[in-house]
Amino acid sequence: MINAEAVEAQDEQHAKRTYWLSVYTACQLHKQAGAPSFEEFLKAPWVHLEQQGQADAPPSMADGYEPLLPAQVAVARRLADLDAGDANLERQAEPKDESHANVIPLSAFNRTSRA
Repeated sequence: MINAEAVEAQDEQHAKRTYWLSVYTACQLHKQAGAPSFEEFLKAPWVHLEQQGQADAPPSMADGYEPLLPAQVAVARRLADLDAGDANLERQAEPKDESHANVIPLSAFNRTSRA
């Protein structure tokens, strides 16, 4: 005979599995090359969502939105890469040596007065 605790644990496990299956299918991970199988996904769902660019999917779904489509994830990754590249360019453009930061150009002293 199965006791109430075992039934409750089994129900909880089923609910957890059903929830993650809905996330897995909504993110279309089953259609993406290199994505984990559902069984593998269940072992570390948050890790796999992060790797697939879908870490925002569960909160979005909780708010009533659909997760990004795979093509949208690809665009989001390219935009993030561009932003990271822009930040690197900005850091490279910053002066390395600030010893001349307070130098006043001579042109500031070349005032001619016309009377």
